[in-house]
Amino acid sequence: MRSNRLLALAALAGLSAMAGFPQSDPFAQNRRLGRGINIPGVFDLGGATVPEPPMKPEYFRKIKDAGFTNVRLVIRWSSYSQQEPPFGIDAGFLKKVDWAVDQSIAQGLAVVLDFHYYPLISFTGTQTSNEDPRKNRARFLALWQQISEHYRSSPPEVMFGVLNEPSRPNLGADGWNSLIAETIPLIRRANPNRTILIQTANGGGFGSIDDLRIPESERNAIVEVHYYDPGRFTHQQASWSSNRIRRAGGKLDGAVAQSVSAVRGRATQPDLTSSRRCIKNCISGESSGPPSQAAAGLRTERSLRSTHSD
Repeated sequence: MRSNRLLALAALAGLSAMAGFPQSDPFAQNRRLGRGINIPGVFDLGGATVPEPPMKPEYFRKIKDAGFTNVRLVIRWSSYSQQEPPFGIDAGFLKKVDWAVDQSIAQGLAVVLDFHYYPLISFTGTQTSNEDPRKNRARFLALWQQISEHYRSSPPEVMFGVLNEPSRPNLGADGWNSLIAETIPLIRRANPNRTILIQTANGGGFGSIDDLRIPESERNAIVEVHYYDPGRFTHQQASWSSNRIRRAGGKLDGAVAQSVSAVRGRATQPDLTSSRRCIKNCISGESSGPPSQAAAGLRTERSLRSTHSD
């Protein structure tokens, strides 16, 4: 029995090696990510044509020269794929994402392929998706199957962000944990050793970190959290946000000034070491705050590694 088990393990290791799957340590991968920047407004245009090339190639060199070590490509896959089976992703769009990945790798930048928003799963509404939640779920998994297969031979510097800000109205913690349990095995079929980033329920915030249930068998995941406190400051000019505050004469209004004053002098990032979920790796995939606190700048990533080990 023991010899059969060893043979099976050896065969599995041999298949992984032949397929070119690198072994990845998620803690080392988190250090590899280091300081990064989000790239929105390119691949999340809601179905509008993405330019050719999508960005100026020199932007990637400038990102590297600015001291960043990774880029998070904000991608709305659902806007560039079929709404009916087999839910195929547009080949031309996928080619443009490939271009951005190649440009990043050429500059020595790690890449997070972010699955940015999905109707009825990560925010309310029905944009580019059928209203039936069960069909939505099937489409979400079908898109991940295609992405996973397409990038199976990519270097370990390419990492997968399972879903941006899974939301309370559509999933809740239990629904998100259930969807994770379905999505991870699907990704692992083609990418058994690729690092994946998993956000918390209810918008990816710190408040739900203890509700996250990553399968015990998963050993190559980083917990991704988003932090925008205080909202009155970070979203003061976001047209879609209830926190939007109009400026009078180009000056901060009183509510914004009070928000900044309230957090000045204290750390804006909560202490994660008290959370049992940070036995896993943690990284902040999106964060913002007053200039004196958000040293990494607006919408940049900060690694929040715990002192605990898995």
